[in-house]
Amino acid sequence: MKLSAPQVDFCRLGPSAKDQACRAGLMQATGGSTPFHSWYPCHRQGSVSGRGSPQIPRVFVASLAEYSVGRIQGGWVEICGGVPSVTRQLQSRLRTPDREDDEWIVLDYEGFGSFPVPEYIDVPSLVAIGEGISEHGPAFAAFLTISNGETVDVTQGFEDSYLGHWDDPCDYAEEWAVDSGFSEDLLPEHLRKYVRLDLEVLVDDLERDVSFVPAPDGGVFAFARRAEV
Repeated sequence: MKLSAPQVDFCRLGPSAKDQACRAGLMQATGGSTPFHSWYPCHRQGSVSGRGSPQIPRVFVASLAEYSVGRIQGGWVEICGGVPSVTRQLQSRLRTPDREDDEWIVLDYEGFGSFPVPEYIDVPSLVAIGEGISEHGPAFAAFLTISNGETVDVTQGFEDSYLGHWDDPCDYAEEWAVDSGFSEDLLPEHLRKYVRLDLEVLVDDLERDVSFVPAPDGGVFAFARRAEV
C-alpha cells in the first residue's frame, strides 16, 4: 500500500529530511517522478564558517512514534538557552508539553559545521555540542570529529586540546621547532646554506601528539591528542 505524502513543508526540512522521508515511503504516489528540487527549493545550508552572520545551531526533530507510521510531527529547535530551554522547545514541537519521555529523531540540522549530528542523541549532549559551536565556532565542530563521540566535558576537552589555526601542518611544525630552540643561528655561518629543517618529517613525528583537522575556510586546526581521543 502506498502512502500519500503528509502535510509537511519539506522546504523547511531540507535535503536530508527529504531523503529520510523518501525512505519511509512518504513521497506522493508518483512512482518517484517528483523532481528532487521541488521538495525543498528554499532550503538554505547552515554554516559556522565565520563568514556572514553567525547562525545558532538548530535541529529539526520529529516524534519517532509518528515518524515510524509515516507521519512527521515536529519542528525546528534552536540549541541555545541550556537544557531547560531546549527541552521546552522539544515538547512544544512534539506537542507533548506534559511528557518528557517521548522518543524523537533528528531529521535535519543546520549550523553544526563539519559535525554530523546523529539521528539519535540526548538533550544534554545536543546542548553541549550546540553551545560549544556557538561559542567557539568551526574549531569546536572540527574537534568533535576527532573526539570519538565523547560529549561529557567536551567543552573542557576542547579548551585543553585546541592549539590554534595554521595555514598548514608545516607552518605549525616550523613554529614548534623555533619554540623548541631550533635556530639557524646555532649553526656555523658557512654551513647554514646547506642545512634545512625537514618540516614534512617533523610533521610526521608531531602527529603522534597532535591532530590536524582541515578548516572550512582553509588551513588546519591543531589539537593536542588526549588519552581518550
